[in-house]
Amino acid sequence: MIRLARQKVPEAAFRVAPLTEARLPRCDAVLAIGEVLSYVPATGQGSGPGPAIRKFFSRVHEALGPGGVFLFDFIESGVTRTYPTKIHSGDGWVIAVHAELDKAGQILTRRIVTIRKVGRQYRRSQEIHRQRVYSRRAVAKALADAGFTAGMSRSYGRCRLLAGDVAVVATKA
Repeated sequence: MIRLARQKVPEAAFRVAPLTEARLPRCDAVLAIGEVLSYVPATGQGSGPGPAIRKFFSRVHEALGPGGVFLFDFIESGVTRTYPTKIHSGDGWVIAVHAELDKAGQILTRRIVTIRKVGRQYRRSQEIHRQRVYSRRAVAKALADAGFTAGMSRSYGRCRLLAGDVAVVATKA
């Protein structure tokens, strides 16, 4: 993705770093869309953001100027995102996906296997995605603790999110 971004905007500076460690320059907006916060490994129990995400919220708040906007989304419920193995295929490729929630309903695990034909051979790859499920109330509290005022909804304007996802627009006073 960074390679593609550099091709599109060669004059921009792009950095690759873990979300929990990335240096944030002064800015007017921070975007973390595509459920990226849900990928931060869970620490402790409960449905709220752990220390790493709380620290990230504070770093975002520090980086933003007055009136700055922090836009992100997270998974509030994985119930509609679980399913037995689904298989999709086309000419020269197959993808199998299985998704399940842990017993506490706090970790959504997706297992993805891809097989594709490359020339005369087949290549197989496997991914495992573990995403944390957060309560809306706990995320709102963590944002307020960091100094944000936040609004939450199931869409970015006309763009509806996947079932169980929440869009957040947080502003710095």
